[in-house]
Amino acid sequence: YPVSDAAHDDHPEHHLSRREAAVAAREDELDAEWEKLRYVLLAARMAPWEYDIVLDQVHASPSALAYLGLSPDSGPRSFGEFLLSVHPEDRSHVAEAFAMATAPVAPDGPEFRVVWPDGSVHWIANKGRVWRDATGEPRKMLGLIYSIDERKRDEADRLEFERRVQHQQK
Repeated sequence: YPVSDAAHDDHPEHHLSRREAAVAAREDELDAEWEKLRYVLLAARMAPWEYDIVLDQVHASPSALAYLGLSPDSGPRSFGEFLLSVHPEDRSHVAEAFAMATAPVAPDGPEFRVVWPDGSVHWIANKGRVWRDATGEPRKMLGLIYSIDERKRDEADRLEFERRVQHQQK
């Protein structure tokens, strides 16, 4: 007959090892879910970012930094430092949109241009959400950015085509 190990089940080390095993299994599950999410974001060409409002630190994924024309090796930066990557004509619009995002009813995230170190200009769209503490104070923002260069080029081409058609009709 198999010998029961019930006498050892009450030993604290035995519970700890079960607990550790459960935690390790849950961490593996979370890692797998994170990998799925990373794949979906990559396929959708979206990049996550986080802004700690209290500490004034923007944390961006390597792909978000690439969309902004920033080095993937760069660490957290202040919101003001982030704004330096935004096209000068769009900075006040972006700053205002982020300030309004903490309001009870926030508008959609802004579309804006960024200037890469090589001087090229790229369009970015942003979608985000504010997280509040128990008192309702905004604490952090989480969001996604993605390139809208192609859409903006298509819009410019359409407008140019319409302008030419109108000019020919005169």
